[in-house]
Amino acid sequence: MDRKDYIINGDGCHASAGQFVPFANEAFLVTLANKGLYKRALKDLETTGQIALTVTGSNLQVQLDDITVCLASNVSQSTCSCPSKTVCKHILMGILAAAGYAATAEDDKDAVPETSSELPSSAPWEKLINADLTQLRKQAGKKLFEDTLRLIQDGWTADFTESDMLEATINTENITVYFPKEDSLNRSVCKCGENGLCKHKLIAILSYLSRQGILSSDSAGNQPELSLLTEDTVKVLQGASRFILGILEKGLISCGENEAETAIQYSIRLETCGIGNLARLFRSLSSDIENMLAKHVGFQPLTTFATLSRLYNTLTLLLRNTQNNEMLGKLIEGTRSNYYTTPIGHFTGLGAYPWQTRSGYFGITAYFFYQEKEQGFLFSGESHPMTELTYVDQGALHSVVDGQDLLLRQGDIVLYGPGQWHMQYADIGVAPRFVTISFDVSGVDLAPLLNRKFTAPQSVATLLQNMLREQEFMDAYSNDIILYHLNLLLLQLQREAASPKAGKLQTSNAVHSENEIIRQAQQFISAHIREKLSVPLVARQVDVSPSYLTALFHKNLQISPGEYIRRIKLQESKQMIRENDLNFTEIAAQLHYSTVHHFSRQFKEKFGITPTEYAKSVR
Repeated sequence: MDRKDYIINGDGCHASAGQFVPFANEAFLVTLANKGLYKRALKDLETTGQIALTVTGSNLQVQLDDITVCLASNVSQSTCSCPSKTVCKHILMGILAAAGYAATAEDDKDAVPETSSELPSSAPWEKLINADLTQLRKQAGKKLFEDTLRLIQDGWTADFTESDMLEATINTENITVYFPKEDSLNRSVCKCGENGLCKHKLIAILSYLSRQGILSSDSAGNQPELSLLTEDTVKVLQGASRFILGILEKGLISCGENEAETAIQYSIRLETCGIGNLARLFRSLSSDIENMLAKHVGFQPLTTFATLSRLYNTLTLLLRNTQNNEMLGKLIEGTRSNYYTTPIGHFTGLGAYPWQTRSGYFGITAYFFYQEKEQGFLFSGESHPMTELTYVDQGALHSVVDGQDLLLRQGDIVLYGPGQWHMQYADIGVAPRFVTISFDVSGVDLAPLLNRKFTAPQSVATLLQNMLREQEFMDAYSNDIILYHLNLLLLQLQREAASPKAGKLQTSNAVHSENEIIRQAQQFISAHIREKLSVPLVARQVDVSPSYLTALFHKNLQISPGEYIRRIKLQESKQMIRENDLNFTEIAAQLHYSTVHHFSRQFKEKFGITPTEYAKSVR
């Protein structure tokens, strides 16, 4: 833009405008806003008339026709007189206009130097180099800082490009962080959109300090050292060390089932902390203890002592070298799987209903929950006034709806309509994990989605993850955000419904009538499961013949009524074992098994373990 297009009000405009020159590049401005806004800013700037520049305190005011932009030294905090609450095209135009004026003024030989207003010179990225880790930890918060350390431990780092700004590109994500030369930390901008200190900025800062040799184990001065071990990880290591030392002091022969279970718990916690080698050793120790207790031929005392020795030595070295990253890098072997803690959801506004079992357990089916089921589990069926969505995350799940058995594999989704009876079960040897959402929304036509099996696209899986992640915040906006994701998910499924890949089930009044008979039969069986039941008895209760009831069960559930009774009876036996009020003989008698041996044999055939083994796992 020509110099004559600028109106300069007062002194200091050249120096103030000059600080925005590094920001006037496409990559940065696209990061600050987006590609579309950047292109519109360039186009509109060409047709803008006079531009007035005025220094107001530490900011530069840019008048663009009837729009006033106030550029702050931290450009992400710049404001505009237009209604937009975020970075708008006018702010981008203001940055480009300020940089344009600084460039034309520099080229003007007659320009009067404004040395009195120039910013003080300093070494490039001085603030970044002198970053105080203690202050960064405080500013970021304990959780964000330690989560970032775990990411660095897993190999996250940044690649750097130095020009007018320091560009840090996170190697595991398409995210760039920009650090200006002046006041690098406060004026940094991240592509993720976070205004404050985000994980990407932290990774970039810590990677830069490490590259400069500032975070070495032998660093001098008061600068805290960057340890790959977080405070929580150190606490886990200390507890694990005390546990191993206790075994060594008391002797392996003193170990029992509690020690085997404790070893498994430490294995899980260490896996979560990203220390895979120790996690595997603890799993091995637990298995060795169980073999010793069972007098298994595979138990080898020397092998177990070697495992204990490796655990003790590795734990001791880790705790002695918590600030020696070079040593920690040699001692820590990463995990082979990623583990994430899923918070408990407390959703409101999507609909819920209470329930209570015959044995006295009560709860609420609500909103959004993640279910981890045991091998061969059986859900006897229900209907309710809400719409329900089931998404299989792992394994496989049978969904019986309207007389048809749908096999849902990983990534599959099915929706049940309000009042539609449905049941779920898993094959023997399969332990499914799935997400259930129960909801009631208005303004969305759900009819095309019902009674269909979908293979969820990645966009739907991402929405489910976002809904789950929102539970961590649970502020005043969380419910609305969750509801927004739910509506977007349903719209995505409507798009999928137009695809011929999802088959629609055929329904009829006859099928619904059959389902009602089955539902009544199931309710009677569940309510009288500790009584002596027979197929003729159940048939009389629902006013049909035994042969017709058998035909209905085979048609709609793919099992006989007798087999269904046996499954429910075995499910009830597990509940009775958990209650721990009766021994196995008494349980077998109350459930009308001929002998306790008959009960034990059927239990193992169904669940793969004996009643004794199951009791140990739940007590």
